[in-house]
Amino acid sequence: MTTMRIHSDIMTDKDFLRLSDRLDIRKSDGIKSFVNVNEIEKVQVEIFNISPFGCSVRLPLGISLSLGQTVNFEIHFPDFQQVIYVSTVLWKKDIGGSLRVGFEFNNQISPLASIAPLNREEFPVVIPDYFKVSLTLYKPYLFFERSLISVIEFSSQIWLCELYDTELILFKGQIINVWLLNYEDEKSSIYGEVIEVHKVGTKRILIQMKINKVSSKVTNWLAHQLVLNCNFSPLIVRKLGFETKEFSNGFRFRFVKTTSEYESVLKLRFKSYLDAGKIDSSKSWTDMKAPLDHLSRILIAFHGEKLVASVSISYPDSEDCVLDTEKVYPNGYPVKVPDKRKIVEISRLCTDSEYRRTDLLNRVFEYTYKSVLCGDRDFILTSTDVKLWTLYKKLGFKKTGMSYPHPYLSGIEHFIIIGKRSQPDYGADISPLAWNYLWREMNDYMIDRQILKHSLIEYVNILFYKFIGKILKIQRKKFY
Repeated sequence: MTTMRIHSDIMTDKDFLRLSDRLDIRKSDGIKSFVNVNEIEKVQVEIFNISPFGCSVRLPLGISLSLGQTVNFEIHFPDFQQVIYVSTVLWKKDIGGSLRVGFEFNNQISPLASIAPLNREEFPVVIPDYFKVSLTLYKPYLFFERSLISVIEFSSQIWLCELYDTELILFKGQIINVWLLNYEDEKSSIYGEVIEVHKVGTKRILIQMKINKVSSKVTNWLAHQLVLNCNFSPLIVRKLGFETKEFSNGFRFRFVKTTSEYESVLKLRFKSYLDAGKIDSSKSWTDMKAPLDHLSRILIAFHGEKLVASVSISYPDSEDCVLDTEKVYPNGYPVKVPDKRKIVEISRLCTDSEYRRTDLLNRVFEYTYKSVLCGDRDFILTSTDVKLWTLYKKLGFKKTGMSYPHPYLSGIEHFIIIGKRSQPDYGADISPLAWNYLWREMNDYMIDRQILKHSLIEYVNILFYKFIGKILKIQRKKFY
């Protein structure tokens, strides 16, 4: 804090302006204060007004304090919290029978915050100007007055807040209770510990606050705002201490339209496969072209303007078309597969490594199914390594008995697998549990738009599967 100029015993207009920024205090508020005049003498004084940065008090005339003198100033609050400031006498004025004295708080010596203040340059996340998280604070030690607080930087543990209200009492180590704006119920209450209080200009106050207690409902909401409205990646959000996995309702799913978008797909494939250890750095993004890309609809997902997922959906137009998974077999597949004109081949699935461990992959599968459903193909053919086989198995895929070292992915063994469109359509050969988790939402969407129609037997099967999902309380969130 910048040391203020020491005034004479006559208050100036600046003194009165400073006093107008403080909170008026009366004895009925139950706040007691003491001045340590010297090492052995401590005198109780009456506070006229106070802010986090200074106060004015009434002293008996017999107490001798000189301008510029430094003393310890103690405040005892009715909730048993106490604070001690090293304070400087700025001015004093005889008001008849007593002395009015103005103090500036130089630094706080007790209680100390439980963790050290942070360097703002090292703060993990700055909230963009176009999106603000707003809080309300009911002013400590006052009856039902509140201030508006804006959160400008935060992680799950430390928040930096600003407010334009000096008429409140804040100090290091203080426990305060705040609420998300327009969300004031007990479950949204946030308890924090003040780490630092800084005054910027005449009215603006910055507060660093350690979060001690907050509900999962609130942290999930905050995590979603960071991803969906501020365009931070899920990896960054996890590094901030948030664990929410459901983000992809805020992503855009489209098909590649331009050469520039296709090049972005190739770069994403390169980055994704390199991060996953499927290729080495001797490759380049230009090596990531797939043989059937020219016959494919390439589904892509955007988070903001960033490409985060891609998959090629190929529609072979004849039996002579050599599929991507068939390239390694000079004489064609050694095991019989359905007519290629009834097959959709899925290849080159990739997601940005910062977006793994979220529901993005599930959403990619749903949009792939939607694309297949709008065509006339009955089978879905693809390949997978051992890591992803468990997921494909839950989706209803079966192994064909064929496997091969993938020629484009460092020779990693891939199993050729096949699934039926009827599995997501109405749950054929797939468990009710998997169908409810993976296909129910997109299935309902397609039925609502009359793209998907069922026979009576299929309709009854779907009703039964949904009933099982209700019994098992399988909830899928459409909105978050």
